[in-house]
Amino acid sequence: MATATQTRSKSNKSNGATSADVETSLKQVRADIASLSETLSSYGKGKLGDAQKSASAKSDDVIRASEEALHELRNQVDDLARQLEGRVRAKPIQSLAIAAGVGALISLLVRR
Repeated sequence: MATATQTRSKSNKSNGATSADVETSLKQVRADIASLSETLSSYGKGKLGDAQKSASAKSDDVIRASEEALHELRNQVDDLARQLEGRVRAKPIQSLAIAAGVGALISLLVRR
């Protein structure tokens, strides 16, 4: 009757692999996994950097566009203010009457 040790030793000899071979293979697999982890980490950092650059560029574009829109809006408001001032100077009595009428209308609405 064969013991467990003898059976293991026969199976090891028939496979040709020893525990040292298995340990060596495991070390190699661990090293490969570590290398893969480093590669993936580096790849992820690169993609993160690209995404940050893209987001920064897009935010700069949005800031520029909003500044241009604000500038255009200010120009329009300035033009309207100049037009209103010109009309008030041209017809001061009519402007005063309109302002008084608008004030009276607002006071009626506020009282309710």
